[in-house]
Order: sequence, then structure tokens, then C-alpha cells
Amino acid sequence: MRNAQCAGSSTLLIVPHPQRACKLPAAGRLLSPTLLGMLMVGWCEMVGLPALGIDTIAAKVDTGASSSSIDASRVRELPDAPVRTVRFRVHLDDGRTVTAEAPVLDVRTVRNPGRGGREEERFVIRTDLVLGGESWPVEVTLARRTRMEYRMLLGREALSGRATVDPAGAYLLGGH
Repeated sequence: MRNAQCAGSSTLLIVPHPQRACKLPAAGRLLSPTLLGMLMVGWCEMVGLPALGIDTIAAKVDTGASSSSIDASRVRELPDAPVRTVRFRVHLDDGRTVTAEAPVLDVRTVRNPGRGGREEERFVIRTDLVLGGESWPVEVTLARRTRMEYRMLLGREALSGRATVDPAGAYLLGGH
């Protein structure tokens, strides 16, 4: 925790993290206390998925999407695994490919706007997301995103209660 004084204000705020925003609305209005402990992210950010062997990957933040997804190819179930598990390849921004394995959390039907709104079945895994120096578990669907500019999409469920989005900002937490 640190004390922070916003420019042009006599109000002292307690800000729990040095990378968090400190902005006050127009005079006479109070800042929502729920925003004080949250990360401020832009419409795209660099994230890590260490359990999958991914140090950094660019992710598009999409509050219109409930779930998160990552570009995965060669997705195969491992028939001899004691727990239902998938092995897959993740294509990184620099052209490298990482092969990862993860237990299957679920298989869900997802509407894909990139394919005319058609529904498709996707494996869902749970893995730790690293963003802004913090880490928490998120659910991620495995999808083909080769035609998309960003190999990962961060949906609102992954950010709920942890981040607010500044749609005018990009890479607000650094890394790009």
C-alpha cells in the first residue's frame, strides 16, 4: 500500500499497487471504492501463462466476450492420462510454437462470430494468468485464432473483479 495524491485534488487516496491508476472524477463526486484495488488495463495487454510455458503473449481485451480463448492447434486428448487431459500447440507472437498439456475442465459450445456465428465445441482448461505482476486462475477455451491479429482473447470473466478497462489505452501495464 502507498499513499497517493491525485493532481489538482486535496483528497488522499490509498492505492494498493504502484501500477494502478489514481484518477478522481469531477469535483463533488466520490471515486467508487471497488475501483481502488483493481488493475487498469488497456484494450490489449501482454500476459503470461506460466503453467503452459508461455512467458508473454499479446492478448486483446474483449469485454463483449464472456470467455477467454487462445490460439491452439493439434488439440488432442491423451487417452492414457489418469485425468482427462489435452495436449496442444500454442502459436506465439514471435513465430515460435509451445506444446502444452492441461487437464480438461469442460467442453463447451461457443458461438464463433468469426465463422458467421456458428456454434462449435471447444475444450476448456484452467490455468494461471499473469497480468501486471499479479496472478490468478482463469478459464481458457482452445480455439483456432490464426486469422485473428491477437493469439489470445481475454474475456470479461477472466477480468471480473480484478481489472477495469481503459478502451483508449494499450499496454498500460507495459511489456510491448
